Amino acid sequence: FAKMVADYLGDFNAIHLRLTDHKVNFAVSEQEFDDAISALSEKKIVLLTDEVESEMVKGKNVIILDDIIVDNFSKEYALLPNTSEIAYGLVSSLILTYANDFIGTPGSTFSNYIYRERLQKQDVRFKYLGVDDHPEGSPFSWNTPTGEGQGSIYREWREAKLNL
Repeated sequence: FAKMVADYLGDFNAIHLRLTDHKVNFAVSEQEFDDAISALSEKKIVLLTDEVESEMVKGKNVIILDDIIVDNFSKEYALLPNTSEIAYGLVSSLILTYANDFIGTPGSTFSNYIYRERLQKQDVRFKYLGVDDHPEGSPFSWNTPTGEGQGSIYREWREAKLNL
């Protein structure tokens, strides 16, 4: 199902914008979101967010993944063995793994799962909204925090590749 939707989308970049439960720990600003859109603008941008009605999202030049699935693939989705909200989240994350480039939300396990799956397919540079640097620690890349008050949990690491 995820590959079918990704094929329908064609060449695309993607953003995962987590807004609801990250307001306290890591609030993404509208400027950071706009910067991400600008950075990915050479291709259509697919957005997956937990707050599609947010003022930050309205009027942006992005394609809402939920709209694509509901408008074009409702019948196919209904045929999946599990159509729960959890299954929908998993399918949505798998669709974003097919993006050419991806920017996630710092501290979001959901974004990190997308990165981990993308890493299994290819070498990727982890990018997060509002985080410009990507420090490398020693002996592993996760040993260095990514910024003031942000520990290694706020990003995925390249050593997670399984090399199967």
